[in-house]
Amino acid sequence: RNVTGVQTCALPIWNNGPAVLPTPPSEVLFVESAPGRLHDEYDFDSERVRIGAAVGAHVEEVKTPQLSELRRIVRSQPWHVVHVTGIDTHQVTRYPALDGLYDDLAQTVRRAVIDGDGRVRDGMILREGHVAELPVSYIELADALIDATHPPSLVTLNLYHSGARTARELVTRGAHAAMGFLDEIDDELAELFFQAFYWAWCRPDGAMAIPHAFVDAWQSMADDRLHGTSIVIWMGRSVFDEVWAADRVAPATTTAAPAVAPGLATGVLPIDQIGRAHV
Repeated sequence: RNVTGVQTCALPIWNNGPAVLPTPPSEVLFVESAPGRLHDEYDFDSERVRIGAAVGAHVEEVKTPQLSELRRIVRSQPWHVVHVTGIDTHQVTRYPALDGLYDDLAQTVRRAVIDGDGRVRDGMILREGHVAELPVSYIELADALIDATHPPSLVTLNLYHSGARTARELVTRGAHAAMGFLDEIDDELAELFFQAFYWAWCRPDGAMAIPHAFVDAWQSMADDRLHGTSIVIWMGRSVFDEVWAADRVAPATTTAAPAVAPGLATGVLPIDQIGRAHV
């Protein structure tokens, strides 16, 4: 069954800071990864340009890092936002050149990325040492991406299958919010969604809160190719706290609501209905 929509989720323990509004970022880390035999399959130039233009801030690019290198860079300074793009642990099995990737892994790596029932865990393909294509579980990935002493306001994941576990784990480890996709999505539409989100959040007269920018971006996505997945945002605090804080400082506006994506009712979508926006 094809499902298209947006979901918002909040962890049951609000321990990721007070109900304050993360301001648009001034330091953004852009992480892309297409290691080894995946190098010629992907190009992230257009996504990098789109995110940089929408954010309007300093964007540090990290291209196909080793897992240990990524962990070091994340902890080298406080990053307000981390954007991650690449190939997830399920998608990689589609490439004939990588057939048997999981069979060839060392036992220590297999135990980390394959569960007790033999299923591949959600995660991302990075590299490390002599291992050109290293499947990294969502737990290891979150550990690398979150500096507990200076957690980011937001992590956005342009990865298939990143909304259910990876985004949640990032928030569990301290990120204020994290976004991902439940299943698969057209690659260009994924880029356009994140561009629309960052523009809605970071432009001078933009949304006052991440959830507002999230809804604005979703409502701007009117395309017949947008089907078969859900875009998920996990919040470290209740979405109602975010909206309450934004309403206290948001300026009045008469701007018309943007175009509505397929499956959403006409008009502005109330924050408390985000999780029901499905067709």
